[in-house]
Amino acid sequence: MRKKVISMIIVLCMIMTLLPAMGLAAEDTAYAVTGGNIYFDKLTGAIVDADEDITAAVIPGEIDGTAVTAIGDGAFNGCGNLQSVTLPWGVKSIGTSAFNSCENLAAVTLPESLETIG
Repeated sequence: MRKKVISMIIVLCMIMTLLPAMGLAAEDTAYAVTGGNIYFDKLTGAIVDADEDITAAVIPGEIDGTAVTAIGDGAFNGCGNLQSVTLPWGVKSIGTSAFNSCENLAAVTLPESLETIG
C-alpha cells in the first residue's frame, strides 16, 4: 500500500511539472507592426488580437515557423487608427467583425488564397 501511495505522489509531481510548460504553449505570440503588435495563436494559425494603436499591418506568411492561415473573429476590433492591412498568401479566412470599428481603414490587400469572410 505504501508503494502505491509513493508512486501516485511521484506521478502527481511529474504532472505538476508539465503544467507551466503547457500554459506557455497556449500564450499568443506578439508580432510587431507599425504602431504596436498583433497577436498570433500558433495552435490555430490565426491572428487573434491587435494593439488598438496600430496604424498599419503587413502580416507575414509565417510567425515563429507557423503559417498564418486566418484572421480571427474581432482580431482588429477597435483599431481606430488602422489605415492599411496586407494579408499574406495562405490566409484562408477572415472572421466575423475582424475589422469592426476600424473607421480609418482605407486599404486592405487580400490574398488569392482567401476562401471565406465572416
